[in-house]
Amino acid sequence: MKQIDVIYSESLDSIIGPVQTIKRIIRDSSFFEGEGYKITVYTKSSLPTQAIARVKKKKSHLVKTILKIARWFAQNSYLYAKYRIELFYTETHRLLDYYMSLDRHPDAIVFHSTFDSYEYFMHYKKDGVKIIQFTHSDGFVNRMLFTYFSKAKGTSIEKTVQQREKYVMDHIDMNACIAKIEEKNLIMQYPQIKGRTHQVINGIDDLSIEVLNESRAIRKENSTPKYRLACAGGINGRKGQWMIIEAMHKLPRHILGNMHLYLIGDGPEKIVLENRVADYGLQNNVTFEGSVPNTEVYKYLAKANIFVLMSAIEGLPIALLEALRSSMAIIATNVSGIPELIDEGVNGFLVEHDIDKLVDILKDMEKHDWDEMGRNSRKKFEAQYTFLRMRQNYVDMLNRLW
Repeated sequence: MKQIDVIYSESLDSIIGPVQTIKRIIRDSSFFEGEGYKITVYTKSSLPTQAIARVKKKKSHLVKTILKIARWFAQNSYLYAKYRIELFYTETHRLLDYYMSLDRHPDAIVFHSTFDSYEYFMHYKKDGVKIIQFTHSDGFVNRMLFTYFSKAKGTSIEKTVQQREKYVMDHIDMNACIAKIEEKNLIMQYPQIKGRTHQVINGIDDLSIEVLNESRAIRKENSTPKYRLACAGGINGRKGQWMIIEAMHKLPRHILGNMHLYLIGDGPEKIVLENRVADYGLQNNVTFEGSVPNTEVYKYLAKANIFVLMSAIEGLPIALLEALRSSMAIIATNVSGIPELIDEGVNGFLVEHDIDKLVDILKDMEKHDWDEMGRNSRKKFEAQYTFLRMRQNYVDMLNRLW
């Protein structure tokens, strides 16, 4: 039995994609053991000080204000951006120190952050241990980071991060790619990694028969208006929810009468969008659903029939996999791994990251059979994007190491 340790300096309470994948791996541990791999996971939640019960509390107004200020500094202060980025490297030491104190002797370690793996190589590396890296991106590993910390882009900070990223790519035994475009872009940037990549394409659990029937019932009950749009994810500039609202504002009133948008999620831009909806008089066309537990998202998607995602940058978005699973047609930007999920005109449409291009699609809704496209999305999910397929990809990758 090979021992595989997974290390990620995030909390298991997080709703981000990598954490959800790790939780599925924990749940399916017996499958991996049947394949000869005992997987043990170490995250921020593993630390002794995290052992006390964690209770989710609603963020106070003060906390929200502090987060808003922090976001402003992140995007407008070079010194703050530098401090925060370096903090990513130093924060991982607490988890790595704890992990090393356990005197583990794994056959391989799987990292889900280049910050974690770089610090391991620099300060903790043991001989004979295989190292696997998940980068959870489109292959431009830290591009999202410098979209958020925009004042650090093009500076010595970015150069340092790139050098450290290259060091990781030079020394890992395998990079697990969650999208086909990730593998292509990584090899383009780091030709030396060719032969050390493996596609472990994102996949999610299917809904149970009972939940699928519940979803169908919800959709049947919410059959009006004809075009029910949804977007799920953190409400921030990168996800592009603001572009959907701007596009709706440009539509003729007779088209808006047949359209409603459900925004699922929370984030720093929510209050801005709420104000914009009010200014545009779109209160009857837009519903802010707020933060929704991951296990409940299907109920909100079931109210809609078309998923819209106007992201500027992505990897292979879990939100779109959930849309495929929920039999939704998709309108999304032609960026990163998104084109892998959409067959043009079959289960949706790709658009440029441009408001007017989205307006053009929304004006022509009558030309397309969105329900048929939704059924095609479901078929694509069943054929390509289940977690059953992903976990087998994971095992195939591990088999290549020995």
